[in-house]
Amino acid sequence: LLEYLNLIDYFDVVLSANDVVNAKPDPYPIEFIMEKWSILPSETVYVGDSEIDVETGIRANVTIVTVKNSFEGVYFLNSLRELPALITKFEKTKIGEGVT
Repeated sequence: LLEYLNLIDYFDVVLSANDVVNAKPDPYPIEFIMEKWSILPSETVYVGDSEIDVETGIRANVTIVTVKNSFEGVYFLNSLRELPALITKFEKTKIGEGVT
């Protein structure tokens, strides 16, 4: 899907449930990537589409973006096609300064 939508270049690592011992909502996959790149939760954006994704992001204390399903307190996109513009917005401002 990421290749089809021309988004794969925005991701250095993609982890699935098959790649980890502790799957979501355990924050391990997010924490693994943050540790690998030496980045803080305040510098991290987690993209998902479900309540379990929101819970995972909350447990990891990162900025959460959901696609298609809107949840209170997180960024929302109607389509993954909107993700590049949001990433650009995050690059220009501090990630997580407010929910839009």
